[in-house]
Amino acid sequence: MIVFQKSIFVNRPVEDAFHYMTDNEFFSRWMPGLVFSKIFSGEAVSYGVTLLQRLKFGSQTEDIIGKVVSFEMDRRWAYTGLGEIFCFRRMWSFERLSKGTKIHFYEELSSRKPLPLYFGLMLRYKTGKTNTQSLEILRRDLETPGTRLPSLAKR
Repeated sequence: MIVFQKSIFVNRPVEDAFHYMTDNEFFSRWMPGLVFSKIFSGEAVSYGVTLLQRLKFGSQTEDIIGKVVSFEMDRRWAYTGLGEIFCFRRMWSFERLSKGTKIHFYEELSSRKPLPLYFGLMLRYKTGKTNTQSLEILRRDLETPGTRLPSLAKR
């Protein structure tokens, strides 16, 4: 199992960060490797919603069925994903600070099939690099003036 943890600070209110990260329309902007994401059951990302996603790992793609397993408005959300090769659990929590928001990210990634050692090592490296890139994209998007954010009225 690969475990990845990282926290970042963004100079935006917690409501903006949370709504941006939980709007399915914006997932592909900040999730590198995400080809598409579709809400399979439900209308918006919330507890119990099922997502159909296609992820690209190098030259391979994998369809993932995801389920939102935790959702507390402006505080935290998490989902699990299950594909033919991989399964994962991703969790984000949001800490309100006086001048912005601290976002904590945690991921567990496992293979459902035996993988060669070199592939496991490469996957560990790639997972860390991709997740770090994802958090940097989030920071950039949330802090860039004029970035279109989801309407808070949608929730």
